[in-house]
Amino acid sequence: MAETQNPAPEIPPGMMRVWDAEQKKVILVTAPPAGPDRLKLTIRLHDPMEKKNAALAASWITADVPREDLALATADFIAKHITPKIPQLAQIQAKQKK
Repeated sequence: MAETQNPAPEIPPGMMRVWDAEQKKVILVTAPPAGPDRLKLTIRLHDPMEKKNAALAASWITADVPREDLALATADFIAKHITPKIPQLAQIQAKQKK
């Protein structure tokens, strides 16, 4: 017979739940103010053939994207946020040095 679990209590606006290690329970605290409406776009390039150099095995690029840019056409979004970051990838930098 399946037990029914109590749903999580309603969290009041402006508050958030956090774990208090001293009290050993979840407590409500004032939530930090909302920041700018931005997203983080992270792209990982992984080379499974690279076994010797960890920096060349995987590298990441991160772009800070305003939420309204999600409405851009795909090509425009890529040109604005991804293309400028490509030269930062370790694999690209290593190939350009050769």
